[in-house]
Amino acid sequence: MLERYFIKPATIDRIRANWLGPHIEHYVEWLNSEGYAERNVFRRVPILCQFGELNSSNIKGRPILNRLLPMSSPLLLIG
Repeated sequence: MLERYFIKPATIDRIRANWLGPHIEHYVEWLNSEGYAERNVFRRVPILCQFGELNSSNIKGRPILNRLLPMSSPLLLIG
């Protein structure tokens, strides 16, 4: 599905190499099936890739996502 939106093989490879790659690809498929405009893919995929890169960088030995989840769990219970 990524091939539909991104022409350069290097871009597709970079997205798939991200630790969120399979999830991003599934998200793009979902956006397509729901009829979202192409601009949404072009806007959202780079943000998700940046988040994946940020989280994969370890600070004090723990990924950022692992440190954020305990802080956000009370917020998830409110909804």
